[in-house]
Amino acid sequence: MKASNSVAKSARYFDGKALGLLSGTLDRYKGITVTDIDGVEPEKFQSTLENSLKHYQELGFRAVWLKVPKQQMEKATIAAAQYNFDFHHAKPEYLMLNKWLAKGPSRLPGYATHYIGVGGMVFNKERTKILCI
Repeated sequence: MKASNSVAKSARYFDGKALGLLSGTLDRYKGITVTDIDGVEPEKFQSTLENSLKHYQELGFRAVWLKVPKQQMEKATIAAAQYNFDFHHAKPEYLMLNKWLAKGPSRLPGYATHYIGVGGMVFNKERTKILCI
């Protein structure tokens, strides 16, 4: 199956529903973020995920991000235990998993644990110009 059949060139969304695959938003790093897994029955999730991963690799996707709502944690168990998804972060309403599909070690970023800010202002002698950093 050609990529042009599945991914519209002008869109940044992969619609896999017609193919029985998980749909998601494409990013500029050749990754896909799957956020809507509600429509997949729990008993069909394993085969749908497996077929989706194969198709994503054929299309040259480098990574998959899987957002699992807390009401569907059985799907996170399948993704992590059977398909080697890694836990990235959790929020009160969801769990985010990821999987590196490209060859070599994962190049996916870790989750931010804190923020650091730096700022400064410099004035010229006449105090007519300001440089803000």
